[in-house]
Amino acid sequence: MIRFALYNFIWHLLRPVIPILLRWRAWRGKEVIARLQDRYGLPHFDQGSIGDQEQGEVIWIHAVSVGETVAAIGLATALIDELPTAKLLITTNTVSAAAMVEKEIAKGVCLSHAFQPLDHPLFVDRFLAKTNPVLAIFIESDFWPNLITRTAAKSVPIVFASSQLSRDAFLRWQRQPVMAKAVFSAPQHIFAVNEQQASQFETLGADAASITVLGSLKLGSLAAVDRALSKQLKTAIGSRHVLLAASTHEGEDASIIAAANALTDTEHGDNWLTIIAPRHPHRGARIAADSNHAPQRSRGQWPSPDHNIYIMDSFGELGSLFSLADLVVLGGAFAPKGGH
Repeated sequence: MIRFALYNFIWHLLRPVIPILLRWRAWRGKEVIARLQDRYGLPHFDQGSIGDQEQGEVIWIHAVSVGETVAAIGLATALIDELPTAKLLITTNTVSAAAMVEKEIAKGVCLSHAFQPLDHPLFVDRFLAKTNPVLAIFIESDFWPNLITRTAAKSVPIVFASSQLSRDAFLRWQRQPVMAKAVFSAPQHIFAVNEQQASQFETLGADAASITVLGSLKLGSLAAVDRALSKQLKTAIGSRHVLLAASTHEGEDASIIAAANALTDTEHGDNWLTIIAPRHPHRGARIAADSNHAPQRSRGQWPSPDHNIYIMDSFGELGSLFSLADLVVLGGAFAPKGGH
């Protein structure tokens, strides 16, 4: 376990600068200043919620960003229906994903949220002591060595759901065989998205008997359509066709805007509306400014016949957009993100 010792030694060295790094990230909008204690494994929950052992057992679902969180919310909702006395905790890594969970909580969905603790052993142990989960579900590909192995050491059953690894991530794990074996042998069940991914997990040390191919949770979760929203959008769009640029990243929007303007200049350009749905909705104002002040969903605005671009800077509404789009361009393909 030399690799683990080195990994944890690095965390020990980093500990004095972690407060500085977190505040710098907060200044950049990548952390919530009032929630920094979450990163130290000390999330705050309302009285009678998570941590109150007389109020129901805790099922913990971990997601990284927006896409995984959509799947996590769908899974949590299903679990609430099946296990009404359980308490569902979703942890996320990004501010935008946290906002999605908070939006569901505001609707009355019985969820709690915390930011994932940093992978320092002390912070992970604090988090586990605070939440005392009876089941841990990791969505997709966010595999932190201490978070997983120390959860397993507490005899908490672990499930990897909708599991997959990029080729680069798989190769990185292969270079750390001892750590990989510890991480990927920890779960009782690994639900891989396809046979290739199942083979990769087995190569990294997962027990073949624990692996089942079940596909992606995202496919079901992202398909959810808000009928009221769809009706409002249809009214605003009118008879126009819709080009949807979904989950775009910084650096991609300029190309989409240029293409939308070029489309408008064509013979049938007036028959098209381009909708840009950024992966990180906080970028909506910048995109609007770059597109001649296109209307924004976050400001309660709707596209008029004079607008050729609409900014859908919101959470959890891609399903409605997909249902209306005539043509979809997925982000991540024009920036070095590997696609979606």
